[in-house]
Formats: sequence, C-alpha cells, structure tokens
Amino acid sequence: MQELREKYKDDPTRMNQEVMKLYKQYGINPVGGCCRWRFRILFSSGLYQMLAQAVELRNAKFLLGTRSSNRTR
Repeated sequence: MQELREKYKDDPTRMNQEVMKLYKQYGINPVGGCCRWRFRILFSSGLYQMLAQAVELRNAKFLLGTRSSNRTR
C-alpha cells in the first residue's frame, strides 16, 4: 500500500484503480468491516427495544439489579 501511495501520489484515480486490483488479488472486501458493525448496531437496538417494550419483563429485578438504598436489613 505504501509503495502504491508513493508511486501514484500525483494521480489519485490511478492509485485507486491499483488499490482495487490489490484488493481483488488478495480477496479483500473494502466494506467488509462496515457490514459487521452495522449488523451489530441493528441487532443491539432491536434487542433493546424488545426488552424495553416486553410486558412480561416490566419491573423485573434481575434486569436492573437492586439498589442498596431499597434493601431492608
């Protein structure tokens, strides 16, 4: 990558073409990391919404824990 940057520093279009060739040669997907990140965000927000709206889980102590000020001795 560094060699390509130095070789084509005056021609960004050509540099991008060479980088894409390099990605294709080694089987790298440039947006592969984004897809996983996006899936995690969507899954986490959906899980949060489900837990927040579930009637059966309202006022459940195991989700929120107990506060020390509410404990009786």
